[in-house]
Amino acid sequence: MPEPRVLLDTSAFFAAVLSEGGGSRALVRRGELGAVSLWVGLSMLQKADEVFRRKANDLRPPLAALLSRPNIGRSPVRL
Repeated sequence: MPEPRVLLDTSAFFAAVLSEGGGSRALVRRGELGAVSLWVGLSMLQKADEVFRRKANDLRPPLAALLSRPNIGRSPVRL
């Protein structure tokens, strides 16, 4: 059975960075374990950067760290 695909949006990324114990972070952890396949769009990445610049510029390094994990790629279709 193929792993479920999960489309992440800006709010999910924001929540994953803000809260280590929240549902969004748990979803990212499931992606790290290979239980789900995490997907995002290029426009979401651009929007996330814009939101972090405006609302939480100091959290941009954790966002970059989250995006650099091996289970998350950068493309218009799959991450």
